Amino acid sequence: MNDTALHQFKRTLLQKRAELEATMQSHRPTSMERCADPYDMAMANAEAETNLKIFKAARKSQFQVAAALDRIERGTYGICRNRHCSQEIPLKRLEAVPEAEHCVECQAHHEHSVSADYALALA
Repeated sequence: MNDTALHQFKRTLLQKRAELEATMQSHRPTSMERCADPYDMAMANAEAETNLKIFKAARKSQFQVAAALDRIERGTYGICRNRHCSQEIPLKRLEAVPEAEHCVECQAHHEHSVSADYALALA
């Protein structure tokens, strides 16, 4: 990957990090207020639960973006992190998912393994 592309990915990741921080700030979990009306309490609970889900998703994405920025600094950005692969991640994939840490094939294998482990845990 050339320096121009790497610089562009870094800018994209920094922008994404700022957007995620703003999302986390606006959906930060707060303490629940007690409501006299059960309907109002149910609505407040639903809103708090939604905010918590959004916050957690943004936090997870923020960790992935931070890891990608770290890989840029270490010179390993764009290389599949699967120790058995270590191939370059295609630019098209990085353009779509700049925080990607695996090539498409390894990501699919990883997702299949995780879903299989989950299915076994439920059995």
